[in-house]
Amino acid sequence: MLSKMPEEHTIKSQFHSEQKKIRIIHVGAGAAGLITAYKARRMLKNYELTCYDKNPEIGGTWFENTYPGVGCDVPSHSYTFTFEANAEWDGYYANGDQIQKYFLDFCEKYDLRKHIRLETTVIGATWLDDQGQWELELRSQDGTMFSDRCHVLISGSGPLNRSTWPNIDAIHDYKGTLVHTANWKPTIDWHGKHVAVIGSGASGVQIVPRLVNGAKSLTLFSRSGQWITPPAGMQDIRVIPDSEHSAHPAPAGKHFYTNEEKEVMRTDPERFLKYRKGVDSAMQASFPIFIRESAFHDWAIAMMTDMIKQRIGAGRPDLEELFIPSFSPGLGKVSSKRLLKIVELPPFYTCIAVAARPTLTASADVECVSKKIVRFTSRGIKTADDKEREFDIVVCATGFDVAFAPH
Repeated sequence: MLSKMPEEHTIKSQFHSEQKKIRIIHVGAGAAGLITAYKARRMLKNYELTCYDKNPEIGGTWFENTYPGVGCDVPSHSYTFTFEANAEWDGYYANGDQIQKYFLDFCEKYDLRKHIRLETTVIGATWLDDQGQWELELRSQDGTMFSDRCHVLISGSGPLNRSTWPNIDAIHDYKGTLVHTANWKPTIDWHGKHVAVIGSGASGVQIVPRLVNGAKSLTLFSRSGQWITPPAGMQDIRVIPDSEHSAHPAPAGKHFYTNEEKEVMRTDPERFLKYRKGVDSAMQASFPIFIRESAFHDWAIAMMTDMIKQRIGAGRPDLEELFIPSFSPGLGKVSSKRLLKIVELPPFYTCIAVAARPTLTASADVECVSKKIVRFTSRGIKTADDKEREFDIVVCATGFDVAFAPH
């Protein structure tokens, strides 16, 4: 016997399990936002997607970070969408400009801008349980506030998004040029200037060798080190094995693909895929470095320690203590920045070697300071030993808020 339908309920004129149109909002238009838009168009039906991004262009961290030397320490053919190979990478490692171009080209190729709204900041999001929707508060570049709603909210703002300034007294008293690596201005000219860099993390490792090339002096303020691996690009993985037309293994900034190699990548998909797999396999094979007490971990620690000591040189236990970490790889950032000769573009530890051994020649006087910074002055920086150093430019390579909390 059928029970009576309650009066407050109605039967809709629709199919059982009929799909409703869903609204999706993605926060950010970097790599995550682009792949979300791409996949949604191929896998979903009856949906609407908007990717909000605070910047005036897509690209995320590769749009924002334009400081000298910016690049990626993942091999370029691994730092791509697996289905979107790029035969035009210049070398084994890509610089920031090339990576940004890759994402711009991807966006245009698949007509993804129709899903993207730029210069719009997501201020907050509230879940409306009774309606099964998120309500977002947003702000346009001109300050206009508005709201939007969605059924699915995806946070893709990324960890390298909110730059962190050093917590140092009187930072705003400094009258010279003060800049964070994530907010680098192309008009900054460091040539012939006295330059300070605060921080020796990944961005510090990249920018120091560039600034040394042209600065009158460079002072690196560093209170801790990080592990720096030898170049993965030195592994003998070639597009055209045993050929004079194939680039020989070399560090970043030295390992460039030949025209013949690029032509193979463009015209021979099977060989190109085999090469890409070889590059990625070589990178993944080093994962045991993160497994403490494994043979590979112990060997890698000894190898990297010896490499750092060689670059710094004998007779500087203070620098060894500063730049040889006490923690295992993986507990801090492992940076695979490369070591080149002092001529041309001196890399990070070679710059430190100049500080350790003044007899070495370089285009700038280099000093490494491990004393705590106590305050800024109008002309520079004062450390705990009460010494004030004057600078024309202070670069804060102090990283990001990487708490993985939605921004």
